[in-house]
Amino acid sequence: MSDVRELLRRTAEIAADYVESLDERPVFPDVTPEQLREVLERYGLERLEASERDLLHGAALEAAKLPEPVEGDAPPGAYTCC
Repeated sequence: MSDVRELLRRTAEIAADYVESLDERPVFPDVTPEQLREVLERYGLERLEASERDLLHGAALEAAKLPEPVEGDAPPGAYTCC
């Protein structure tokens, strides 16, 4: 039983470290803090929140708008047989 408790404790520590690292990672690495501040001021916002899930959902919606690739098309330089 003590092994299970130790495993749960270690798992909780790992999860806490992961969540903490997410707070430190910039959501938009190409946007400077000054640019973000300007956007917030322009729209009268005090803060901006975005989750990784929100961003992935938005990326999936944009990807769904892309045209289907034509079967048989290969990228430039790809080896094609037959």
